[in-house]
Amino acid sequence: MRKRSIGTSWPACWRSPSGSRKKCGSWSAGPTPPPESALFSVFILLVREFAPLPDRLASALSRTRAVPRLLAQARECLGNGEDVPAPWVELAREVTQGGLEFWRGMVPEFARQVPSLERELVTAARAAEQAFTDYLAFLQALAPRAHGSFALGRELFDYLLVTEHGLTQDSGELHTVGTRTIDETLRQLEEVARAIDPKTPWPELVARLKEDHPPAREVMAAYRKEMARARDF
Repeated sequence: MRKRSIGTSWPACWRSPSGSRKKCGSWSAGPTPPPESALFSVFILLVREFAPLPDRLASALSRTRAVPRLLAQARECLGNGEDVPAPWVELAREVTQGGLEFWRGMVPEFARQVPSLERELVTAARAAEQAFTDYLAFLQALAPRAHGSFALGRELFDYLLVTEHGLTQDSGELHTVGTRTIDETLRQLEEVARAIDPKTPWPELVARLKEDHPPAREVMAAYRKEMARARDF
């Protein structure tokens, strides 16, 4: 098993379909997987009711306590960030910014349901929030230096489609399928938009739909209600 850095990394060497050995360098997964993994690993324990809530929150506490160390290691691995593509930094900034509300809002909300763990979990969530704040500052400082390329080249990309994603199509076939699917989806969007309001383009209708949501103080209750309705369905 090859060693991976935080998140994941592409192998330093790979064997092409033709059998020749080629070097491809170290392809880091970039700055997004660390905060993304931290958030999802705790989020899944909160919303998936596979065990009693106290048991899930005990595991969430352990994972939350590990967040500062995870992000500190991420900063160390990324270094000065010169090899990181700029779009990856921007994506990481969006994930990290969004995660701040998770630690200050959603985690304490669940913690209150188990008083025996509330104090420890809230304390750990505050430390995680601070770690996310520090990581966001790191990303903002890294952004001007991020000039890496995410292009792999067609042969390596096709190789990864097989070895990493288990696909049988190559990049050309995927492009054909993707283009056809995009065209068909746009056609359907325009058709439905005309049925709703012939004078309004579909992007504007979507923007209106996004404004239809409960106030912030009612989001958790609405989320629980919709999750319960989905399970019943």
